[in-house]
Amino acid sequence: MRTATVLTSREEKLFKEMERPHASETAKRYPGIPFFDAALRRLNLMIERMQDHSILTANAAHLLALNTPLGQTEADRLVFDLSESGMPRAYHKMAVIDFTSRRGTEDEEEYDYNLTPQSRMLLWTAALLHDAGKPAVKRYVMRSPNLTAQQKRKYMSHVQKTLSVIKKINGNNALKRFISNAVSEHHRRWSGGGYPVGKKGEELSLGGRVIALADAYAKKVREAGTPLTGIVSYLESDRESADKEFDPYLSERFSKMLSAASEPKREGDYYVGTALLSQEELDGLPPDYRSKLTKGYVLEKTLPREPVEEDIALEYPLVPYLDTAITATHSMAPKERLATFHAARAAHFLASKFTFKKEQAVQLLRELSNHDLEHEFKHLLRKKGAEAYALTERGRMFVWASALWSGVEKFSYGKEILDNVPWHKGLNRFFNSIISHTRGGSYENKTVFNRIIDLADEFHSAYLGKDSLSPSKDEFKKALSAGVKKKVFDPYFSREFKELLDRKLTFRRLTGRGYFERYRKAA
Repeated sequence: MRTATVLTSREEKLFKEMERPHASETAKRYPGIPFFDAALRRLNLMIERMQDHSILTANAAHLLALNTPLGQTEADRLVFDLSESGMPRAYHKMAVIDFTSRRGTEDEEEYDYNLTPQSRMLLWTAALLHDAGKPAVKRYVMRSPNLTAQQKRKYMSHVQKTLSVIKKINGNNALKRFISNAVSEHHRRWSGGGYPVGKKGEELSLGGRVIALADAYAKKVREAGTPLTGIVSYLESDRESADKEFDPYLSERFSKMLSAASEPKREGDYYVGTALLSQEELDGLPPDYRSKLTKGYVLEKTLPREPVEEDIALEYPLVPYLDTAITATHSMAPKERLATFHAARAAHFLASKFTFKKEQAVQLLRELSNHDLEHEFKHLLRKKGAEAYALTERGRMFVWASALWSGVEKFSYGKEILDNVPWHKGLNRFFNSIISHTRGGSYENKTVFNRIIDLADEFHSAYLGKDSLSPSKDEFKKALSAGVKKKVFDPYFSREFKELLDRKLTFRRLTGRGYFERYRKAA
């Protein structure tokens, strides 16, 4: 008979703190987390084609935000967007601009403004949500190549349906308005065309301009046989037309990025963002910039920084790790990148459905304590029954970030990248412990989050990684049982997973197949 887990007085205190409601505190301290989590949950409601498009759009928006220093006009516009949304002035500095580079002459000195991890994640989230209302539009309208006037109105209604989805997210109202404004404007054109009619040019929010360009990029990528060079020519061949559709500054920057990314990689070269540098060019960089590079990646451009950076690391420690994990995926091959995101999505879904017993909760607490993160425990779990616990939205984001880092390690150099993230030593160690258990071995030696991620990876490999060769539900359950016997999978979480698979709706949502009609009726 298994003996009860004995808790120390410190652990008992943390469990009592965890049992108190923390939703409002989490929303206050980590205002972006509810939106990141909600965006991933909406992704589960889409069929695979829509999921892929949303992920492509979000990653393109993030790539654009990462590699596009803003001029004074664009930076002012972003600050205005935040002010108009009702964002407190103190947040402007923390969420928009973290450091600057100088350019121009001494007489006419100008600045370039780089976006913080917080603002990049906000744009990523808005882009992931940009089509969240589409599942509520009838399928024949979404797929028809020639729409009638009435069908066009129904199609365009997905923007309002998306805004309704965002309105229901229980989070910071200012951020909600900021994301809603960006989403509502992504079908508007720079010249004034598009829908809904209204603003044009510099009147458009910066978020709307970024998502419009990222959305067009995602559509081109999904067209059969459209390589990067084809997308570049789409932006460059008819510059006049492109400038009518998109912000000319962003369009030009994006075109240059894609041109650099489409060059063949030469042995011994380094990627800086999406640009290639030879060893000779790399040696010409300032030493402090060069020290930030790892083979194949750059995490941040080293520029003069403002003191507020340390405050961001203390107040929002998880966000830079989400941002850096997404940044790392930009250097993967397209199929690897998509596989990583889908496996992480499956892990997030399971994290939203699994319950923890006291034994798993204690193990999680002790794993966090090993990395001086026990203070996070009260924000990650909530009481669900006598001795049952469920992950909070923040806890689910920890699982999602862990799964993403596992994918980065699987396809790239996750540990090397993590070792160069200069934010939070405890979180560095925590994610490194996740990465060190990504490959094989007994579940008994793995962290709680690794055990969930392993099940998600198995499911992704069996269903989402294949087309018509996917196993039946019963075959997959047998595979789980076999994994439990070999001590590959955790028996408790495997049992939870099997119960989930027996729920038809849940199973369809997890696979993304056949769910479209069911959700449309519910909506």
